Amino acid sequence: MKIKFFFLLLIAAVLPLGQVFSQEDDTETKKKRLRLPCLVGNYFTLEGGMGLQGMNYDLLQSGATGELKYGLDIKAGLRHYFAPHSGIGVGLRFQDYVSSATLNYMQSQAGALDFYDEPRSYTYRTYYNIFEERQSVTMLEIPIEVFFQTNITGRLKLNLGAGLQANFFSVQNKYENTAGKITTKAYYEQWGLELENMARYRLYDTTGFSGKYDYKISFSAIGEAGFLFALTSKWEIMLNFQATYGLNSVMDNYSAHYVYDPECVSKTEGVRADYKGKYNGLMTTQAENAKFLSIGGTLGFRYRIARDNPQVALEFDEALHKARRLKSTEEEDLNLMEELSADEIERRRRRGDTVAIDDKDNERRKRDIESDEFFINDQGDTVWVKPVDPVIPIVDTQKVEIVDTAKVEEPKPEPKPEPKPEVNVKDTINMLLAILNNNHCDLNSVVPVTARHTKELDRLAALLKENPEIELDAIGHTCTTGSITHNKQLGLERAKAIKAELTKRGVASARIHCITKWFTEPIAPNTSEENRMKNRRYELKIHEK
Repeated sequence: MKIKFFFLLLIAAVLPLGQVFSQEDDTETKKKRLRLPCLVGNYFTLEGGMGLQGMNYDLLQSGATGELKYGLDIKAGLRHYFAPHSGIGVGLRFQDYVSSATLNYMQSQAGALDFYDEPRSYTYRTYYNIFEERQSVTMLEIPIEVFFQTNITGRLKLNLGAGLQANFFSVQNKYENTAGKITTKAYYEQWGLELENMARYRLYDTTGFSGKYDYKISFSAIGEAGFLFALTSKWEIMLNFQATYGLNSVMDNYSAHYVYDPECVSKTEGVRADYKGKYNGLMTTQAENAKFLSIGGTLGFRYRIARDNPQVALEFDEALHKARRLKSTEEEDLNLMEELSADEIERRRRRGDTVAIDDKDNERRKRDIESDEFFINDQGDTVWVKPVDPVIPIVDTQKVEIVDTAKVEEPKPEPKPEPKPEVNVKDTINMLLAILNNNHCDLNSVVPVTARHTKELDRLAALLKENPEIELDAIGHTCTTGSITHNKQLGLERAKAIKAELTKRGVASARIHCITKWFTEPIAPNTSEENRMKNRRYELKIHEK
């Protein structure tokens, strides 16, 4: 019954993962596009769980039974993946091995002497009445494993491991009598008489034995199989199913000894009142080939110990963002998954467009997907640029007059006026932007250290107001100091700061788009403070529609 309950718990832990599979698209194209990369590097793992784990042994006496009990399993380790799918690891593990055995037989010791009147020989009998002994030991172990990982779909990865484990130190160990009793009796064969309940002859019921065993260093083969679910580029949840199998015995056997030795058999002195019984334990008298054995499950986390390369982190975050967005429950989206990409469905929902489209529109949208870009708006949300449909002139066929070209005289060409020299406004704006973009900021400041270029800002604002069709991108840049999240927000604040300078000069707020590039587009390597200062800046560009 306990085993069934344990496996039900494992099934309940796996069921939520089925929801992840069911929400992913089944096409091969989507699976390839949404798979998160398996990154090389060092990882720290911590996991804990429980399972059936104890000592598996063969009992000498017929009718004796043994079974494994439930125990805790706590494991911490370091892993190094030298390739995206392959790695090695070492760790420390605390594992409870709990087992029990039950004896139900009679033990005989012939040759006991009775000197009450004259020496008489009898047989000393020890009855084990459903006598149960429970053994428990917590071992400190060192596992060494090789690992394999691969992406299944979305944020879910498969994790496999196998190796060798040294069980070298018992943190705590104990055996104790948990049920039944031992009864001692004297049998006189010449009379066919069996005596009991005589304290002088050590004939009584006894129970409550406990003590410790001496375990020796042993080795086990270990294996694990489970799943990794990515939360971020560094944190992952782990669910593993683990098993260990002992390769050698955990202790020496002394099967020639009695389980309970009352020390009352004496051919010279008989039974003395100060003789006491000695309990030797089942593991050293009745068990052979005692080995550690366990099977169970653990839940924990894995943390990647690395400083992210900006480009790798950006690619991983974008892939993670796409994987999270494929969790639509709307029937229309699910029906269109075979026709539209998840990106297109998301963009339509954000624009408020209907999802149902015709075939021609579908083809056009697919062509526009690659050219779409996204940026972070003033509120910090990721916003996709709405594709602009080409303007096609509409011809009213009802107003077109059909004339006879044979009767119409060719009009004489009118002389064209000489073109006036035009000033290219965009070139002028680009010249001003080149001056304004020569700036830098302190480490955590959003205001440039250099002069504000007041004249250039005034001139730029005037040109923008005279040409309302021109829009700008305000881009904030940072150095590599600090976390990705901090630098993303800092870059956005720098973009907002230059936008505020233009809006207070009369430029409409909607014409300036704030974008953060954080430290993904440096103008100098971030290897010195001077270079990092150059990278902390804002940048203005003409917005490409």
